[in-house]
Amino acid sequence: MRWCIVVLLVLFLGGCDRNGLLKLAGYDRVSLMRKMTPPYEEGLAILCVDLLRQGKYEEVTERLDPSIVDAGIHDKLVAIAKTFPDREPVSAKTIDATVSHRGDAVITSVTLEYEYAPEAKPTSGSTELIPRSWLFFQLVTQNIGGLRTITGLQVAPSSEPIETINAFTLADKGVPQYAALCMAILVSTFGLYVFVVCVRTKMGKIKWFWLPLILIGVGKVTVNWTTGQWSFTPLSLSLQLPLPPGGTINCSPYGPWIVCITAPFGAIAFLQYRKRLTRHRASSGVTISGPNGAQ
Repeated sequence: MRWCIVVLLVLFLGGCDRNGLLKLAGYDRVSLMRKMTPPYEEGLAILCVDLLRQGKYEEVTERLDPSIVDAGIHDKLVAIAKTFPDREPVSAKTIDATVSHRGDAVITSVTLEYEYAPEAKPTSGSTELIPRSWLFFQLVTQNIGGLRTITGLQVAPSSEPIETINAFTLADKGVPQYAALCMAILVSTFGLYVFVVCVRTKMGKIKWFWLPLILIGVGKVTVNWTTGQWSFTPLSLSLQLPLPPGGTINCSPYGPWIVCITAPFGAIAFLQYRKRLTRHRASSGVTISGPNGAQ
């Protein structure tokens, strides 16, 4: 059992390299983000940023959905434009893109990150150093029957890049994150241990029925590693390879790490079966061997 814990701990902590995990799927951050991002909506987001920075608010308003246009829309667009620094960004990239369906509408969200270099700004008798900064711009569109309109605009300045904000680190995390990580490791250790027990148990061809079943998990608890937010999906069936279900850590190119925990239904069912089988064979004088000769 202690070796199972060591293996799982190495897999969880040593394997949490985002680029390494993405390369297992044949991608890097840039190529995967390009594959995930709808080109039209990405181009529209970049265009809106340029129009806002140039003060062309009417051209942005023309692309807005009528449901969000009111008497104060001009002032809102001016406020968004003022959030952008008055200097050119040194880099810009897409860091998130999602597509969902709501009835007949296709909802697309694209988030851009702009990086601004530090700047020395002269003031009265001295020089003020403006530190390096980042700004996130999110655009949400709605597509109904080929008619695309903008249903949301959001901007958020930041003192850190998205890579730092969503990095996997054990420092400065709260109880929800630590509890999720410990639970994921323990449940995965249990699943791995039961899988090994099944492999080493002598029970004939029925073993090939139980080995795949042990890989099945029911329900899913997910924890956002950046925010600590928990969510629960009771009607979820997962098959995890090559290890038994329990805990996994998933990531997108730039998004937060997500700790996923599933109930090892197959592993629990096998232990109950093995317990009954052990009693039956013990009464018949037959021994069922497990790890280290345990019965």
